[in-house]
Amino acid sequence: MTVPSESLLTEGSAVDVWCPSIGDWSGGFDIERIDDGAVVVRRISDGQVLPVAFPLDRVRPTAHSLRWAARR
Repeated sequence: MTVPSESLLTEGSAVDVWCPSIGDWSGGFDIERIDDGAVVVRRISDGQVLPVAFPLDRVRPTAHSLRWAARR
């Protein structure tokens, strides 16, 4: 997996996280904060912050986020 540019991973950005149990990316998250290269995410559906931080290579901007960033 490639690590996305940190400029695309900022607080509040919509992201997908890698889910090893299903072997695919799962959407519906925003970045709560980035601490020492680990990403803490919040579920958009209920605002719940997940209790586990994800390494940078397990988080990617959503396709929607990438399209928006390309227009800037």
